[in-house]
Amino acid sequence: MQENRPDAAFINTHKLSAPARQILPIRLQKNQYAIDLVFVECVLPLATLQPASNSVSYLMGLMDYRGKSIPVIDLSQWLGMKRTEPYNLETPIIVCKNGQKKTAFIVSDVLQVEVIDPDSIKTENTFEESNAYFETSVNLKSHKVLLFDMKHILSVNFINNDSNIPVVTFTPLSR
Repeated sequence: MQENRPDAAFINTHKLSAPARQILPIRLQKNQYAIDLVFVECVLPLATLQPASNSVSYLMGLMDYRGKSIPVIDLSQWLGMKRTEPYNLETPIIVCKNGQKKTAFIVSDVLQVEVIDPDSIKTENTFEESNAYFETSVNLKSHKVLLFDMKHILSVNFINNDSNIPVVTFTPLSR
């Protein structure tokens, strides 16, 4: 009777490697970055936003998303870049989530999803030591990009839900 088990020689010749990751490369003005696809719920064209009076400049307003109001952040302004491009109807909004927390981010452009090999990920010690917004750098085919630390970014409390006037506060992520 033949046993139904994998051949031992076959097991020993194949190494288990870390799974590949899918990332969404984006452009903020002339700079490229990336977001881990696990945090991306969808990409939408610019929608009508409810203004958020008395708020910081990077909070563009609130968007009705599936019956709930979520903050819409201009990601380049949040990073301290001056907005050089006007918004238009084709300006992309990326709705990101971590658990129940959702935030939408305005970006300049969304590029094609890429699958990256774990070996192309280079962890930088400076990102681990500081309150940086980046998890790591990633080597793509033609260049290197910074991968946003979406767990950290989505932990920011962009609005205070207890008030009609949005108040932006920052909640540091402890490591």
